[in-house]
Amino acid sequence: PVRSHRDWLLTCLAWHLPVLIEKQLGTVADLPALRALCPTVPVMMGYQLRFHPALTALKARVPRPTGGQFNVACDMAQWPGRGYGPILLEGSHELDTALFCGALRVVSQVDELTATRARFWLGEDWYIDLNGACAEYYLRSWMLHPSHDLPTRFHSPAALGDHMYIDELAHFLRAVDGGPIAPGCTLAEGIAVLDVVRQVQEWA
Repeated sequence: PVRSHRDWLLTCLAWHLPVLIEKQLGTVADLPALRALCPTVPVMMGYQLRFHPALTALKARVPRPTGGQFNVACDMAQWPGRGYGPILLEGSHELDTALFCGALRVVSQVDELTATRARFWLGEDWYIDLNGACAEYYLRSWMLHPSHDLPTRFHSPAALGDHMYIDELAHFLRAVDGGPIAPGCTLAEGIAVLDVVRQVQEWA
């Protein structure tokens, strides 16, 4: 659960252990402590979707997007983390994906925010829809503007495949050996995602 992530991160850093940590880094209340961190070991964000081949191909087709739409819909009552919540924190892969694709880090409008639904805009042209109260178990889609007309869709978790996890772990091990951490995966960028969450909550 997100509420445990900051403690795991601080524990690893206290022991000087490199750490690959899943979304989010913590809650909004943890932001001051996270911003004060100056780790001496690799800290890599583990969002996985950055390493997905379909996302890589999408970014190659639209190298300089002017906007995009990022959706995830699931039935939170069925998923393994149903007790974690809320969807804004636990389902924030799409928010991270939007920032990775070039979305502004400034929330311009919040259409809805509940424990199971978060719909908001970054700037005027980047839209995020996180729906945890969907009739379907799972639907994920990404779209970039201006030239990509049809979204990239996945109708089950298994459809995402395993390659992104393997590539992510391989990259983390290279970072442990002294290599650079990939764009979008740094601690600062993980903090930026959580800062957008803060803005959404303040808007609401």
